[in-house]
Amino acid sequence: MGVERQVVREADRVSILRAWRAPAGGLALVLLALLAAPARALDPERDLQQYKHSRWTIADGVPQSIWALAQGADGYLWIGSSSGVYRFDGVSFEPIPLRVPRSENWRATALLAAADGTIRVGYDNGAMAIYRDGALRLDAAVPDTGAFTIRFAQTADGAIWAGMGRKELGLLRLRGGRWQEIGSEWGFPSEWLMDLTDSRDGALWVTTLGSILVLRKGSHRFEKVGVPNGHAAISEDRSGNIWLSDDTGTRILAGASGSIYGVTRTPVALRAFDTSFDRDGNLWGMNGAGIFRMRAPGIWPSRPSAKRVERFGAEDGLSSDLSRSVLEDREGNIWIGTSLGLDRFRPANVVVSSGIGPEGTWGYALLGALNGDIYVGASDGVYRIVPGGRPRRLVGTGAETHYFCEAPDGSIWAIQTDSVTRIRGDRIDRIALPPSQDWRACVVNVANTLFIGGREPLRLSRSGRWQRLSFGPDDFPQFLMTDGRRRTLALLHSSRLVTLDPEGAMAGDVLGQRLEEVSTILPGARHILFAGVSGMARLVEGRLQTIDGARYPWLIEPSGLVETPDGQTWLIGREGIVGLSSAQLSRAFADSRAPLTPRILTLEDGLPNVYARDGRLNAARGGDGRLWFVTTGGVVWVDPARLTRNALPPPVAIRAVTAGRLRYRDPHALTLAKGTSRLAIQYAGLSLGKPSRVRFRYRLEGMDEDWIDAGARREAYYTNLAPGRYRFRVLAANDDGVWNHDGATLDFTIPPTFLQSIWFKLLVALGVAAILAALYLLRVRQVTARLQSRFDIRIAERERIARELHDTLLQGFQGLMLQIKAGINRLPDPATRQPLDEALMRAQAVLVEGRDRVLDLRMPDQPRDLSEMLLDAAAVVVGDKGPRVQLIAEGASRDLHPVALEELQRIVEEALRNIVHHAKASSIEMLVIWGGRRLSLSLRDDGVGIPATVLTQGERAGHFGLRGMRERAERIGGQLTVSSRNGGGTEIALIVPGGAAYRDAMTRPRLPGLEMLRRVIGKGTL
Repeated sequence: MGVERQVVREADRVSILRAWRAPAGGLALVLLALLAAPARALDPERDLQQYKHSRWTIADGVPQSIWALAQGADGYLWIGSSSGVYRFDGVSFEPIPLRVPRSENWRATALLAAADGTIRVGYDNGAMAIYRDGALRLDAAVPDTGAFTIRFAQTADGAIWAGMGRKELGLLRLRGGRWQEIGSEWGFPSEWLMDLTDSRDGALWVTTLGSILVLRKGSHRFEKVGVPNGHAAISEDRSGNIWLSDDTGTRILAGASGSIYGVTRTPVALRAFDTSFDRDGNLWGMNGAGIFRMRAPGIWPSRPSAKRVERFGAEDGLSSDLSRSVLEDREGNIWIGTSLGLDRFRPANVVVSSGIGPEGTWGYALLGALNGDIYVGASDGVYRIVPGGRPRRLVGTGAETHYFCEAPDGSIWAIQTDSVTRIRGDRIDRIALPPSQDWRACVVNVANTLFIGGREPLRLSRSGRWQRLSFGPDDFPQFLMTDGRRRTLALLHSSRLVTLDPEGAMAGDVLGQRLEEVSTILPGARHILFAGVSGMARLVEGRLQTIDGARYPWLIEPSGLVETPDGQTWLIGREGIVGLSSAQLSRAFADSRAPLTPRILTLEDGLPNVYARDGRLNAARGGDGRLWFVTTGGVVWVDPARLTRNALPPPVAIRAVTAGRLRYRDPHALTLAKGTSRLAIQYAGLSLGKPSRVRFRYRLEGMDEDWIDAGARREAYYTNLAPGRYRFRVLAANDDGVWNHDGATLDFTIPPTFLQSIWFKLLVALGVAAILAALYLLRVRQVTARLQSRFDIRIAERERIARELHDTLLQGFQGLMLQIKAGINRLPDPATRQPLDEALMRAQAVLVEGRDRVLDLRMPDQPRDLSEMLLDAAAVVVGDKGPRVQLIAEGASRDLHPVALEELQRIVEEALRNIVHHAKASSIEMLVIWGGRRLSLSLRDDGVGIPATVLTQGERAGHFGLRGMRERAERIGGQLTVSSRNGGGTEIALIVPGGAAYRDAMTRPRLPGLEMLRRVIGKGTL
């Protein structure tokens, strides 16, 4: 077989049909379909009705009139229809547009999933298209035939073949990118083509209305190997046998098996005809009247000829009898495309048993006998199912059955509406019952005595007469059973569990507590299980253990329990059929924290309904290992040893990305529009059997810190995305929890807008820097103005004091001294005048010194150099005999503000005095650093240092030199620090802001680099 085979039908071409169906020499046109390579088989032992059948109709979004199906390498189900091409991910149908005018009116009649991963599409007007890289585009190389495409096939050499709906040159071949029309030079006759298929040996098989042809691998000429009887379809089974189906029937045409199977009668073509094998050997076919299935030849010995072929049509639930395409996908699901919908058949773990009559008024009754037989009570009697067999109705049991019970001698008692039926092998005995409509249970004790529970409980005596039993006012047995100790027990309406004596009287209570609202029971050899609205309980060795149903909702109120010899416990309840490990269940009874991990089978697994009548024993085990359950939708069975498990991890695909108004289909790498901040990513996990159970995890690298558990959601939304590179990853798990850890990946980039670009950010940064610079300059100017104002006030005050001292005190002293001098000159005695003259000279010196101090209060008109001031101060304080003084200056000197200069002078003088008097230093180093933003001045000596206590306290007790130096530094906005190491000298460092220190900074403060910025902007001074 090729990569894919498709089913295509064109029965609606009325004009051609009339020509082909003409009574004399006319031919009838039947468009055939190709079946996809099989994946996972459907058990041929089961009837078609026992598969899980689902269907989608036009109301569910299915396109009208499906002509072709294919499954691509990506896992999508591709659909060719009268309204174009669609693809299906198991949840939604997505149209794939062909971007040509009025393409929505083109019918897609053929599909091929080619070996190169592309999807080939054939239309009814002769056009063909290719889907790749997210777009469906016309194939311009196709010859203009004007005929519709019947089907595609691809042989092992890679050549693609197309069957066309025309008599002349009805076959095309694509090889090396070039299409070729196949005719007589290839030995192909001018006949209407009906079917073509590729075989695994590389050959191409073709049927026409007059020939059966084969093109061997490597050959360029067709061989005629037979003549069909009417409309013929051809297919290949897994063993390589070529089968022909026509009006005669289905038979092997070529292959190793030869003609050992003979001819099997299969339905003849009415409107359309095609056949194809699945991997289990079943032959599926369509003939215009529903579908049919010929069971695998391997099981024919167990089936009569009449049972080898089954039909399934609209009356059985098919969406339409006019089926046109069939496909088996990678997971083994069979898909049928019809004129009105899409159908799916897949293996079901829960099988509805066929051949059992309708349920009675009170539902079905069920019993698993000790010999392995299953008994089912229906409205029309009792059915027996032997191990491995099918239901068989027992003649003479024709009444509705309420309950079953088994006697120690192996006989089966059926409690029916008006009688009790005893079944012993093939012998049926009936005993009339007293009138009642409320039979609740039955049991046969070790003495083979029958007890029937209900509001009017009965005992069947040895003489065959019924005796009434009494359990107290308004009390009666709801359940009757025999435990492992062969005791007869009754669970009463009053919730008491009691033992019964051989006569049916209460012999005593089994428990000191009541069992309330019990829905089903299961007596075992070592324990008894009770289940109800509050969960499950187990009675073992006289002790009652419980499991709270609030923790496990699937345990609440089941209607049946059954245990298997291999250690499993199964129940049917509200959520479906549940399987558990019995050992795990036992641990949960002993420890309420012990976990339970159930396997739950639901409607998705074939269960027709989860509801059944309360108070029933709706579960049983047969001798063949099958477990039987009763629902209102029928009697079903589960084979725990043959439960299907989907071991294939689902292919994962990113369907589309939606950003704004743009949608990108099947993206691999994207560059989105600038400024994109919101997007939606649609993805799919392509497990088509149970798509609702597919689970997803995704992560957007660069956005999500960890994986996000999306559950069954198939779309991810993101907002507030910044420009950058992103990688989106999505993983998926199938219905059995098998993860595809590779998943799908999408890389995409969001370019920035100008407002999001680095250039805009740089401009913004420059703008912010300029604003901050302006604010800083403004602040500096404000601080400088305040300092200048303070300095001006101080200078003005000093000059006022200088004027006052000069005009008053000094002038007065000067006049007084002149008067005293005049008085002294009048003294006659020189000896008397001499002391007075000396005193007058000292007063003159004091006056000169006072005049100098007044002069110091006035700011000099010419600025004084700091280095000169420092050297002068060192010369005065240190002198010639003091420590050696060295001055180092770095940077270009600038004029200092007079106030700052004076404060610096006083700080340096005080520091030098401290060094001279306390440090015992031999050298002093003065360092001046002229900075743009600050002035740094430091004095270092090599003396004994300052004690740590003085540094900690900030001053020496009784001395105020250090405090005064700090106060002077603070007055000019500076910071003074003193550091010393014991025996390693002292360093006094002073840092003064340039705005407070420099004279020119008072009028024009600047930032570093401000002049460059000014020149760049060209706006003058900032």
